[in-house]
Amino acid sequence: VNADWAKEKLQNELPNGIELLSASSVQIKKLSLSQEITEAIWSFDIQGDCNYKPSYVEWSQGIEKLINSEQLIWDDKDKKGRPRKTDFRSHLKSIKLNEESISRTNPCLIDWVNLTLYTRIDSMGRSLKPAQIQHWLEKYLKQSLNIKNIQRDELHLS
Repeated sequence: VNADWAKEKLQNELPNGIELLSASSVQIKKLSLSQEITEAIWSFDIQGDCNYKPSYVEWSQGIEKLINSEQLIWDDKDKKGRPRKTDFRSHLKSIKLNEESISRTNPCLIDWVNLTLYTRIDSMGRSLKPAQIQHWLEKYLKQSLNIKNIQRDELHLS
């Protein structure tokens, strides 16, 4: 729509005393806000199940293995129920084991650890979630893990 034409038409509809000072065209075929999201930062607590309490070294090695993996394959189903495999390795920026969650008195007895996940978000809106990190750490540690206090701390726009 031509801005000057729209300004004139609108001005004719306004009451006396109200004057439109300017008008300009606005592009409407822009990306939506959700399409501009490129990264997310998550934090969550994770622990071993019942009788299993991974040590600081085991947590560190598990995280290091994820970071250094060539592939992070996620098995799920598409909208039609067909099985699919997706490699999420390119989505993983980093995982940080927050040191303040580790007991200074006895680092061998770790109940819950706090992790921060830095993930890329692709143009389709796909990214890593804490539950996927839990799954891959369970595979590495060969133990069931519990997760709680999941929160998305930040979203980054392009």
